[in-house]
Amino acid sequence: KFIGYNQYGVLINKDVQGVTLSCDAGLGYINSDGLLVASGTTNGVLTANYNGIQTKVNIVLVEEAEIAIRLDSVLIDGKFEYPIEVQSIIGLNTMNVLSSALSWTVLQPDICSVQNGILKGLSNGTATVIGNLGSFKDTIIVKVEIPGSGRIVHEDFSNAASWTVTPPLTSWNTTLNTDGLPNGWTHGVSVRYTYKTTRSPSIRMSKLMPLYGIPDTIKLVLNTGNVEITKLILGLRTNNQTANTALTFNSLQLNKDIEINIPVSQIATNVNDIHSYPVWFDYFTLYINSLTQTQDVIYNIYLKEIALRYKNISLGINPTKTSSKIHVFPNPFVSNELMLNFEKQINGPLSTNIFNLNGQLMCSQHFENISKDYKISVESLIVGTYLLQINYENHEETIKIVKH
Repeated sequence: KFIGYNQYGVLINKDVQGVTLSCDAGLGYINSDGLLVASGTTNGVLTANYNGIQTKVNIVLVEEAEIAIRLDSVLIDGKFEYPIEVQSIIGLNTMNVLSSALSWTVLQPDICSVQNGILKGLSNGTATVIGNLGSFKDTIIVKVEIPGSGRIVHEDFSNAASWTVTPPLTSWNTTLNTDGLPNGWTHGVSVRYTYKTTRSPSIRMSKLMPLYGIPDTIKLVLNTGNVEITKLILGLRTNNQTANTALTFNSLQLNKDIEINIPVSQIATNVNDIHSYPVWFDYFTLYINSLTQTQDVIYNIYLKEIALRYKNISLGINPTKTSSKIHVFPNPFVSNELMLNFEKQINGPLSTNIFNLNGQLMCSQHFENISKDYKISVESLIVGTYLLQINYENHEETIKIVKH
């Protein structure tokens, strides 16, 4: 770092930018980022130039120094490449060490790889990575989470007991129920309560959970029914933050499926800092307009899912026949139904989701019957191209469908 003085010796700049460096050949070299890499074997002089002004500093090389990887553990996906951050403390100075200078060993090479100090995710799982430099070494734990599509449902509220529900009064008898959900919903819960008069009523839903992978956007899908919500506040934080970021959304529409979108950039200081992940979800609070509530009447607020969108993951427009097992016809189509055919009967339930090319969920269906043939309703779709996601027997297939 460089500081600048004027001709009278007054400090006028504590961070001078645009300085160029040069050094003695035996000392090392200046890399493409303009930093000194002390790769040489002899002491030397580092020279800094700025607009014709020059200053120098003597550099002394030590034989070796203890190294430490900055982070104990990281979360990556199959797209994010992470130059592992290595540091060394020499005297009072903490210095960066080029990760390419270390030799790297991955104990689970099917999970991730390290080439020239750059970490890449290969498949889902956890791996131990060891870096060596001279007689020193350090370890980092790598967790790889690769989403199967550009949009996944992270939380469908199927495990209601995992949520903490905090109503304004215990007399509200607030419960989570799976019956009476809005038309077309195959999962979700209703927050059911009996209204009792109180000041500034609100219901808080809490569940501290890490979100999968490295999402671009977090989506909460809900339907407030006939309950007027004056505002909704969500609490989330990145992995390197100690306090939640509270995001407020006002005046939600009645009796309509609503998708609340939260870009991770609204939470993270730097979305490119690997230490920001995972993103943690903590709570959301629904504030109710008491003027629209009637004493002792039972009300329902419906929660469908928390979904995640990944901008760097292709939605994967596949051919009509994605495998030898599945056929979808007609395709393209003009009717209100599609036929889904398996070459062999499948076991267990089947569910389908249809997304537009922006990753927005358009409709969902769930089938409990065991069969080879299924009818999928597409009446709600307008003319356009969509992605049909099929989930069965712990498999997922995505097929491009086109409505004319």
